Amino acid sequence: MPFPVRAWEPVDAAATPEVFRRSVHVTAAADHSPDQRADWVPDDVDVQEWGRARAPAGTRTAVHDGTTAGFTDLSPRGHIGMFHVHPDHGRRGVGAALLADVLREAAARGLQQLTVDAGPAARPFSERAGFTVVRWQRVQRGGREFTNVAMRLLLAAGGGRKDQRSRTEEERACAGRR
Repeated sequence: MPFPVRAWEPVDAAATPEVFRRSVHVTAAADHSPDQRADWVPDDVDVQEWGRARAPAGTRTAVHDGTTAGFTDLSPRGHIGMFHVHPDHGRRGVGAALLADVLREAAARGLQQLTVDAGPAARPFSERAGFTVVRWQRVQRGGREFTNVAMRLLLAAGGGRKDQRSRTEEERACAGRR
């Protein structure tokens, strides 16, 4: 079932914080303590401030039957800063639709690679999509430390995925580590 992906609209400022919250508190719950999740996504998100931040980030929204199913963004340099799917829509193609949209945009911009800092729950999806591990890293969110993985997807001319067999020694060394 295809999910339409569209450009950010001001109305998305109300729904996307809940997608973010549920993605972290439900989908990624096994990978983070309750305190970590609370610091990462506080309950008191300022919707207006959230909207001001998302609009210029190139945020794209996946919608299903009028409901926000997921969202992502892509920086001018090819970094995916946010990529979240509401757990009620998980494993139904929302992530694939969002990634396909990101790949189309990357091709239109002539980008040579995409990068993402993926949490443990997102790593398998990212690897299936062709991203490779660059390094594991510790990051701070709300005063707490989290582990995530910096990943990269090399793009061929025209935006397609490049043959990933040319990974660096560092990528090969990190591939199986957590």
